[in-house]
Amino acid sequence: MLTIALLVFALSIGLQAAIYVHSAAWNIRKALVLASTSLNAFSVGIIFIEKPNFITLFLVFTAIYMSISSARLVQDRLQTDYLKSATIKSFVFIALVQIVLFGAGYWHGVVSLLAAPWIIMIYLLLTIAVAAILLANGMAVIKKATVGAMSQIDNHSLPTVTLAIPARNEDAALERCLDAAIASDYPKLEIIVIDDCSQDNTPAIIKQYAHSGVRFFQTDKAGPSWLDKNNAYQTLFQQANGQIIMFMSVDVVLSPNSIKQLINLFVGKNKAMMSVVAELKDENELSNILQPLVYWREILLPSIAKNRPPVFSMSWLINKKVLENLGGFSGFKRSITPEAHLAQQLADKYMFIKNNPQLGIVCYANPDGQWDRAIRLGYPQVHRRPELVMLFSAAKILFLFGPFAAMLVLVLSSANILNVVLSIASVGILTASNVIYHYTLTNKIQLTPFFSLPINVLVDIASANASMYLYEFRDVVWRGRSVAGPVMHTYPHLPNTD
Repeated sequence: MLTIALLVFALSIGLQAAIYVHSAAWNIRKALVLASTSLNAFSVGIIFIEKPNFITLFLVFTAIYMSISSARLVQDRLQTDYLKSATIKSFVFIALVQIVLFGAGYWHGVVSLLAAPWIIMIYLLLTIAVAAILLANGMAVIKKATVGAMSQIDNHSLPTVTLAIPARNEDAALERCLDAAIASDYPKLEIIVIDDCSQDNTPAIIKQYAHSGVRFFQTDKAGPSWLDKNNAYQTLFQQANGQIIMFMSVDVVLSPNSIKQLINLFVGKNKAMMSVVAELKDENELSNILQPLVYWREILLPSIAKNRPPVFSMSWLINKKVLENLGGFSGFKRSITPEAHLAQQLADKYMFIKNNPQLGIVCYANPDGQWDRAIRLGYPQVHRRPELVMLFSAAKILFLFGPFAAMLVLVLSSANILNVVLSIASVGILTASNVIYHYTLTNKIQLTPFFSLPINVLVDIASANASMYLYEFRDVVWRGRSVAGPVMHTYPHLPNTD
């Protein structure tokens, strides 16, 4: 049966490869995809039944992503050129991983070799190295983002500032945000709020603040090439009169001196752009499960990658002339995080900071909003590639969840004492990272981060895969509006392929 499975597997890979190398095969790709994915699943299922172990289990894992990637060819939802280039990258990567795993599963000695104590020791040492890198990198980011003493600028020398707030279906949080904004003691402040086609009481709430000097605009629905939020950003940018624009979500609440302290730092450091990690205020204990790894993904992990500064998209400042020179948001129409692209372009002129008592900036979190945010950001952050979702999901299981599972198994099985110690060390470093990072976000020590990381990891993997599925096959709705079309380059209406 194993030989038959190997032959069927080779046939499945060959059929799908033919789709990309021959125009006639491309024209009948739906039939070929159905055949290739069925054969791939059959061959992988056979080898798993014949030799159930963690290698063949991971092979089953890859077969799921192969099916997801291939299903895009059947659905025919994307523009043809983009569809072909995107799916061929995914196919080649996943197929190569499957070939390696199939070979390892076929070879009888691999499982016993990988179960050897010295191999387990190497794995645990690797997890310690990864945990140490995450901890060191996180500490470096936090240290760099920590604000020291700030020089105070004379009121006459302060630049004009526009507080720009996009709002859509925000009536629950909008009053809290605007009450805090108009209480600001900044002497040269303009507040503008744009209603992005809200379907609730948002416009009426905004108009109530007109007597307090809040300027109100409404925007039309963006065209198919724009994300609606980016279109709202562009309108706010065009309407702003301030020398510095501070874009802010309605979930963020300022203290009276927040803006002045930010501007003192912004001008004193001679920066063109700055984003601020607000202090997280949990509205529900479930926030402790959902929020930390969303922040890890947005802030900590990008800093590991070269030339990718961490950015907090809910409160950030930029010099208006600099933004004009960059063409506003027209170059980032489809980007789910345009501020990240701006920060990358500005390099040393960009600064990332975290809240402190002087700044007094807080962000109110709720589980539903955090889950929606994770869905909206997850797939675009891995460049809309299923193979990267697969790779990162596997890495999180191996290096973030695996050490906890390994420690439990090794302790209960009375395994080699050195391996037990290594597993405990790995878990300890990861837990320390989680506690430190959570403290940075909330400015308080809580019990939850001491044991929540494995749950955080599983929830994060679930949200990343849910994001992929919804972007590729269903829809992603943010504030009552679809964002999947512009992000995925989909047709406004599905083409008739009959």
